Parts: sequence; structure tokens; C-alpha cells
Amino acid sequence: MMTGEIDPANMPEAGQAMKQAIDQNSGQLRTLLGEDGYNTYRWFELTQPEREEASQFTSAAAAGHELTPDQQSQLTDLMTAEKAAFPFQYEFGNPEALDFEHWSENFSDEKIAAYQQDMEALNGRIVERAQSVLTAEQATQLNEVLTQQLLEALVTVRSTRSMMADNAR
Repeated sequence: MMTGEIDPANMPEAGQAMKQAIDQNSGQLRTLLGEDGYNTYRWFELTQPEREEASQFTSAAAAGHELTPDQQSQLTDLMTAEKAAFPFQYEFGNPEALDFEHWSENFSDEKIAAYQQDMEALNGRIVERAQSVLTAEQATQLNEVLTQQLLEALVTVRSTRSMMADNAR
């Protein structure tokens, strides 16, 4: 799907098979882990980006502006809470939000623009809330890191689209 190796005429069938496989895997995990364990697993999966962002930010902090372990924990928590509460129009990071039957439509100009708009707003909310946890210098650095991460995500999304045979636009 990602590389355009599937004929567009076969995409709905391949998309249905992909969605069924994801649903089947989720069901098997739910059975194996139980409802509470599965919910913990899903939380872990869905919050991985925020944990990585907080870790990257901690690593990128300028000398003298490093985060304490408490700051990093609070930052991760607030990033996770903000993302969970954010009303996304469209989110590339959530496989459940993707239309596997019309794969290339996931990467239309409109959806990419909506994603960018949403992420800029979410990042703004995160930086605003983080000011209660971080110093002014750290908050400025966080804004820079989140902006860079969004640019990298947009490059990935656009690169993915450019690899597809029918290039949705």
C-alpha cells in the first residue's frame, strides 16, 4: 500500500484484508491480555509518540536547561493528556483512523493540511501548558523541537504520498 505496489483497482480488497487482519490481531491481543491489559497496551502504543517527543526534547535541551526527571514526567503526562483531549480532524498516527480501502485518499492535500493545522494547534496547547512545568528557556526550546518534529512528520507523509502510484491530491 505504502509503495504503490498494489494496483489501485485491487486497493479496496487489499484494504479490507488489511483492516480485517488488524481487527483480528487486536481481538487476539484482547483475548490474550484481557480487557485491562489490552487497554494498557493500547495506551502504551498510542502514547509512544509523546514519550519519544519528551525524551527527544530532554536529549536536545541546551546545557544548563536540562529537564529534571520530574519535569520530564510532567511533560510526558501533559503531552499525553493534551493529545487525548484534542479533537483531531485527521490523524496519521492512529491506524484506526486510516481508510485502508481507499489508501491514497488518506494522503490528500486536504488531509495533510488538516493534520498540519491540528498538530500546530496541539503543539501550541502543549507549549502553553508546559510553561507551568518548564522554564521560559525550556518552553522556547520545546516549541522549537515540536516544530521540527512536525516538519519531519510532514516530510514523511508527503514522501509516503509521492511513493504511491496514484498520488492522491
